[in-house]
Amino acid sequence: MSYKEGIIEIGEQITVAGIAQWKSLSEPIPEYPYAQIASLEASEGQKIIITDLPEALVEPKLRKL
Repeated sequence: MSYKEGIIEIGEQITVAGIAQWKSLSEPIPEYPYAQIASLEASEGQKIIITDLPEALVEPKLRKL
């Protein structure tokens, strides 16, 4: 396991990659009108990646065959 610690600032644009699971809320969150949230989860061998690197926001170019 490896990690680099950082801070996600309010309003900062980030990219997140991982496996998302829908979770039902047992108690409502103030100012959040939905009954479910997306939760990122990882088991052994899986990764959750969170980055603020600008190059992660660029869509990959598709190769022409």
